[in-house]
Amino acid sequence: MFVLRLIFSGLIALVPIVDQQGKEQGMTLLLLKADHHKPIVGMIVGQCVEGDCARPAGSTPQPAGSTPLGLYWKLVDEGLSLTLAKADRWQVPATTKLTGGCPLMHFPENVADTADRGWILRLDDLFPGKGKIDPDCLGERQHCPIVARFTVHNGQLSACHLVHGEMRTPTGTTLVMDDLEKPIDMVAAFSFGGTDLTPRAIADAVMVEIEVAAPYLELESRSMIDGSLTRAKLEPVDGKMTLVVSNNDFHRPPTGKHEHFEHYYELAQIPEANKVVPSYFGEIKLDPGSCENDLEEFEKKLDILGSDAVHNYRECDTLLFSP
Repeated sequence: MFVLRLIFSGLIALVPIVDQQGKEQGMTLLLLKADHHKPIVGMIVGQCVEGDCARPAGSTPQPAGSTPLGLYWKLVDEGLSLTLAKADRWQVPATTKLTGGCPLMHFPENVADTADRGWILRLDDLFPGKGKIDPDCLGERQHCPIVARFTVHNGQLSACHLVHGEMRTPTGTTLVMDDLEKPIDMVAAFSFGGTDLTPRAIADAVMVEIEVAAPYLELESRSMIDGSLTRAKLEPVDGKMTLVVSNNDFHRPPTGKHEHFEHYYELAQIPEANKVVPSYFGEIKLDPGSCENDLEEFEKKLDILGSDAVHNYRECDTLLFSP
């Protein structure tokens, strides 16, 4: 048995998989198409022992152990899934301290609170009743601007990193919050123009943790263009395995306004005039949350590969759609 950590960071939409009774049974994660974003899957803990372990676009399969990441795939028009011999079922938290657009708390009160699934912003928070995903994005993708899909049917989803920094008012005045005695750094205040949402923290990375009762798993990719398959057999190291699925901007530095956020609206056909984007007050500083060390390790190993990962700007927030 081992624990698999799937970390998703960047411009990635989350869509619950539900049964006929409306019960959540998994999650489809959509990596959006956007300028300068590079969709990548990399393994930072574990080993690829068989199959296609390193796959730059257009290259032939590489032998096992040929990359410092253990597994390194650049993604282009494909759907990914895991083959697990036996694993825990999909779990939905019974409670959350945040509810929709009116959270009971706007910023985490302690380190444990940063994992609350409620930090994942929902499209229904911005446009009540209009957060339903375009069916094309889950089907043949004829008109949906995505580059990859990752389907997960096991484990539990949580927020694992919140973008944050020095909290300021819109006029630039720093808010004094020392009396809150937070054991973590200040979380950035976000707001959306033209909405009534109170500034709040937002997740920019999420994690699915799965207990796997088997000695290995297989990662499978099927091309959305010709249906061809790519597989890799993956094994844990010391009872652990960590995969990072990244769709971040490798070109422009953060600007204080998340300009690529508006791409999410193309997945639900939100009118152009309503494409509000989140803005933060103050300079971003990354919080040492439950997956921050993993993301840093991922970026270091990308740099070893000689890519331009040194300019990987994690400025995109995740967004939860309705099924």
